[in-house]
Amino acid sequence: MLSKLRPILLSAIAVAAGIAATATSASANLIVNGNFTANAGSYVTFPGYDTVTGNPGTPTGWGANNVTCGVNGSATGVGIPFAPQTVNQGITAFGFVQNSGTALFQLFNVTPGQTYMVTYEDASRAADTSLTPLHVYVESKMLGGTVLANYTSTPDNTQFQSESFTYTADTNNADVIVFQNNAPTGSSNTADFTNVAVNAVVPEPASMGLLGAGGLALLLVRRKKA
Repeated sequence: MLSKLRPILLSAIAVAAGIAATATSASANLIVNGNFTANAGSYVTFPGYDTVTGNPGTPTGWGANNVTCGVNGSATGVGIPFAPQTVNQGITAFGFVQNSGTALFQLFNVTPGQTYMVTYEDASRAADTSLTPLHVYVESKMLGGTVLANYTSTPDNTQFQSESFTYTADTNNADVIVFQNNAPTGSSNTADFTNVAVNAVVPEPASMGLLGAGGLALLLVRRKKA
Protein backbone atom coordinates (compact mmCIF):
# COMPACT_ATOMS: atom_id res chain seq x y z
CA MET A 1 0.00 0.00 0.00
CA LEU A 2 2.86 2.37 0.77
CA SER A 3 4.20 1.95 -2.77
CA LYS A 4 0.79 2.86 -4.17
CA LEU A 5 0.51 5.93 -1.98
CA ARG A 6 4.03 7.17 -2.64
CA PRO A 7 3.33 8.85 -6.04
CA ILE A 8 0.27 10.59 -4.61
CA LEU A 9 2.18 11.64 -1.52
CA LEU A 10 5.15 13.02 -3.45
CA SER A 11 2.84 14.85 -5.85
CA ALA A 12 0.89 16.48 -3.01
CA ILE A 13 4.07 17.57 -1.25
CA ALA A 14 5.62 18.96 -4.45
CA VAL A 15 2.53 20.95 -5.41
CA ALA A 16 2.04 22.27 -1.89
CA ALA A 17 5.67 23.33 -1.61
CA GLY A 18 5.58 25.06 -4.99
CA ILE A 19 2.44 27.03 -4.31
CA ALA A 20 3.50 27.87 -0.76
CA ALA A 21 6.17 30.04 -2.33
CA THR A 22 3.38 32.12 -3.90
CA ALA A 23 2.26 34.93 -1.62
CA THR A 24 -0.16 37.81 -1.62
CA SER A 25 -0.39 41.19 0.07
CA ALA A 26 -3.67 41.00 1.99
CA SER A 27 -3.17 42.80 5.31
CA ALA A 28 -4.15 46.34 6.24
CA ASN A 29 -2.25 49.17 4.57
CA LEU A 30 0.41 50.53 6.95
CA ILE A 31 0.65 53.91 5.18
CA VAL A 32 -1.37 56.90 6.36
CA ASN A 33 -3.00 59.04 3.65
CA GLY A 34 -1.45 57.05 0.82
CA ASN A 35 -3.75 58.70 -1.73
CA PHE A 36 -3.06 62.24 -0.40
CA THR A 37 -6.75 63.14 -0.15
CA ALA A 38 -6.80 63.66 3.64
CA ASN A 39 -6.02 67.37 3.54
CA ALA A 40 -5.97 67.99 -0.21
CA GLY A 41 -8.80 70.54 0.01
CA SER A 42 -6.63 72.70 2.29
CA TYR A 43 -4.16 73.41 -0.50
CA VAL A 44 -5.51 76.67 -1.89
CA THR A 45 -2.32 78.51 -2.87
CA PHE A 46 -0.82 77.79 -6.28
CA PRO A 47 0.69 75.33 -6.97
CA GLY A 48 0.22 73.23 -3.81
CA TYR A 49 3.65 73.54 -2.19
CA ASP A 50 3.86 72.39 1.41
CA THR A 51 5.02 75.62 3.06
CA VAL A 52 3.80 78.43 0.81
CA THR A 53 1.88 81.06 2.79
CA GLY A 54 -1.74 79.94 3.16
CA ASN A 55 -1.01 76.26 2.64
CA PRO A 56 -1.48 73.69 5.42
CA GLY A 57 2.06 72.33 5.57
CA THR A 58 3.16 68.82 4.62
CA PRO A 59 0.55 66.25 3.56
CA THR A 60 -1.17 64.48 6.47
CA GLY A 61 1.05 61.64 7.67
CA TRP A 62 4.05 62.68 5.56
CA GLY A 63 7.29 64.56 6.17
CA ALA A 64 9.28 66.59 3.65
CA ASN A 65 12.85 67.75 3.13
CA ASN A 66 12.11 70.71 0.86
CA VAL A 67 9.42 73.33 0.23
CA THR A 68 9.14 72.27 -3.42
CA CYS A 69 6.86 69.30 -2.74
CA GLY A 70 3.29 68.88 -1.58
CA VAL A 71 -0.15 67.84 -2.82
CA ASN A 72 -1.70 68.41 -6.23
CA GLY A 73 -4.71 67.15 -8.18
CA SER A 74 -8.35 68.01 -8.77
CA ALA A 75 -9.21 67.55 -5.06
CA THR A 76 -7.07 70.59 -4.22
CA GLY A 77 -7.99 74.21 -4.72
CA VAL A 78 -5.01 74.90 -7.00
CA GLY A 79 -5.83 72.95 -10.15
CA ILE A 80 -3.40 70.36 -11.51
CA PRO A 81 -0.26 72.06 -12.82
CA PHE A 82 1.88 69.05 -11.90
CA ALA A 83 -0.39 66.43 -13.43
CA PRO A 84 0.50 64.22 -16.39
CA GLN A 85 -1.55 64.74 -19.55
CA THR A 86 -4.24 62.34 -18.35
CA VAL A 87 -5.12 61.97 -14.67
CA ASN A 88 -6.77 58.55 -14.79
CA GLN A 89 -7.90 55.64 -12.59
CA GLY A 90 -9.98 57.91 -10.35
CA ILE A 91 -6.92 59.73 -9.01
CA THR A 92 -7.97 63.05 -7.47
CA ALA A 93 -4.91 63.86 -5.37
CA PHE A 94 -1.24 62.93 -5.45
CA GLY A 95 2.01 63.89 -3.81
CA PHE A 96 4.67 65.58 -5.90
CA VAL A 97 8.40 66.20 -5.56
CA GLN A 98 9.90 68.97 -7.67
CA ASN A 99 13.63 69.61 -8.11
CA SER A 100 16.41 67.05 -7.83
CA GLY A 101 16.76 65.51 -4.35
CA THR A 102 13.40 66.71 -3.02
CA ALA A 103 11.57 64.02 -1.03
CA LEU A 104 8.40 63.10 0.84
CA PHE A 105 8.66 60.35 3.46
CA GLN A 106 6.66 58.46 6.08
CA LEU A 107 7.52 56.29 9.11
CA PHE A 108 5.41 53.15 9.65
CA ASN A 109 5.37 50.23 12.09
CA VAL A 110 6.55 46.77 11.01
CA THR A 111 7.08 43.29 12.43
CA PRO A 112 10.77 42.27 12.51
CA GLY A 113 11.56 39.64 9.89
CA GLN A 114 8.23 40.11 8.05
CA THR A 115 8.22 40.52 4.27
CA TYR A 116 6.24 43.48 2.91
CA MET A 117 4.97 44.50 -0.49
CA VAL A 118 5.14 48.18 -1.48
CA THR A 119 2.75 49.36 -4.20
CA TYR A 120 2.07 52.81 -5.64
CA GLU A 121 1.30 54.67 -8.86
CA ASP A 122 3.59 57.31 -10.35
CA ALA A 123 3.83 59.78 -13.21
CA SER A 124 6.01 62.58 -14.59
CA ARG A 125 4.70 66.10 -15.18
CA ALA A 126 3.55 66.51 -18.79
CA ALA A 127 5.20 69.92 -19.12
CA ASP A 128 8.70 68.61 -18.39
CA THR A 129 10.99 68.16 -21.38
CA SER A 130 12.21 64.78 -20.09
CA LEU A 131 10.86 62.03 -17.83
CA THR A 132 11.75 62.30 -14.15
CA PRO A 133 13.24 59.25 -12.38
CA LEU A 134 11.59 58.58 -9.01
CA HIS A 135 13.76 56.86 -6.40
CA VAL A 136 11.82 54.96 -3.73
CA TYR A 137 13.69 53.39 -0.86
CA VAL A 138 12.97 51.93 2.57
CA GLU A 139 15.25 52.50 5.54
CA SER A 140 15.18 50.73 8.88
CA LYS A 141 13.92 52.63 11.92
CA MET A 142 14.70 56.19 10.79
CA LEU A 143 16.01 58.41 8.01
CA GLY A 144 19.67 57.59 7.58
CA GLY A 145 19.18 54.04 8.84
CA THR A 146 20.06 50.80 7.09
CA VAL A 147 18.70 50.76 3.54
CA LEU A 148 16.45 47.70 3.17
CA ALA A 149 15.18 48.32 -0.37
CA ASN A 150 15.95 50.48 -3.40
CA TYR A 151 13.62 50.90 -6.36
CA THR A 152 13.88 53.46 -9.16
CA SER A 153 11.31 53.96 -11.90
CA THR A 154 11.00 56.40 -14.78
CA PRO A 155 7.34 57.43 -14.66
CA ASP A 156 5.44 58.12 -17.87
CA ASN A 157 4.25 61.70 -18.53
CA THR A 158 0.90 60.75 -20.08
CA GLN A 159 -0.66 58.73 -17.27
CA PHE A 160 -0.04 57.15 -13.88
CA GLN A 161 1.44 53.66 -13.96
CA SER A 162 1.60 50.94 -11.29
CA GLU A 163 4.83 50.08 -9.48
CA SER A 164 5.65 47.47 -6.82
CA PHE A 165 8.49 45.78 -4.97
CA THR A 166 8.97 43.65 -1.85
CA TYR A 167 11.41 43.85 1.03
CA THR A 168 11.98 42.21 4.42
CA ALA A 169 12.09 44.14 7.69
CA ASP A 170 15.16 43.66 9.88
CA THR A 171 15.24 43.51 13.70
CA ASN A 172 13.63 46.93 14.25
CA ASN A 173 9.87 47.54 14.56
CA ALA A 174 9.61 50.63 12.36
CA ASP A 175 10.76 51.62 8.87
CA VAL A 176 10.60 54.76 6.78
CA ILE A 177 9.67 54.93 3.10
CA VAL A 178 11.13 57.76 1.02
CA PHE A 179 9.98 59.06 -2.38
CA GLN A 180 12.79 61.17 -3.83
CA ASN A 181 13.10 63.10 -7.08
CA ASN A 182 16.06 61.49 -8.85
CA ALA A 183 16.42 63.94 -11.74
CA PRO A 184 19.88 65.28 -12.62
CA THR A 185 21.30 67.90 -10.24
CA GLY A 186 19.82 71.31 -10.96
CA SER A 187 16.72 69.92 -12.66
CA SER A 188 13.32 71.38 -11.76
CA ASN A 189 11.41 68.43 -13.22
CA THR A 190 8.57 66.95 -11.17
CA ALA A 191 7.55 63.38 -10.25
CA ASP A 192 4.07 62.52 -8.94
CA PHE A 193 2.94 59.50 -6.92
CA THR A 194 -0.20 58.27 -5.17
CA ASN A 195 -2.08 55.23 -3.83
CA VAL A 196 0.93 54.26 -1.73
CA ALA A 197 0.47 51.04 0.25
CA VAL A 198 2.70 48.80 2.36
CA ASN A 199 1.17 45.42 3.21
CA ALA A 200 2.52 42.30 4.90
CA VAL A 201 2.98 39.42 2.47
CA VAL A 202 1.00 36.37 3.60
CA PRO A 203 0.51 32.90 2.04
CA GLU A 204 -2.37 32.46 -0.38
CA PRO A 205 -5.34 30.53 1.13
CA ALA A 206 -4.93 27.95 -1.67
CA SER A 207 -1.33 27.41 -0.59
CA MET A 208 -2.37 26.75 2.98
CA GLY A 209 -4.99 24.25 1.77
CA LEU A 210 -2.45 22.33 -0.29
CA LEU A 211 0.02 22.29 2.57
CA GLY A 212 -2.78 20.82 4.66
CA ALA A 213 -3.38 18.20 1.97
CA GLY A 214 0.30 17.29 2.04
CA GLY A 215 0.14 16.91 5.80
CA LEU A 216 -2.93 14.70 5.53
CA ALA A 217 -1.15 12.47 3.00
CA LEU A 218 1.75 12.06 5.40
CA LEU A 219 -0.67 11.14 8.19
CA LEU A 220 -2.30 8.50 6.00
CA VAL A 221 1.06 6.95 5.19
CA ARG A 222 1.95 6.81 8.88
CA ARG A 223 -1.32 5.01 9.65
CA LYS A 224 -0.82 2.49 6.81
CA LYS A 225 2.70 1.72 8.00
CA ALA A 226 1.41 1.20 11.54
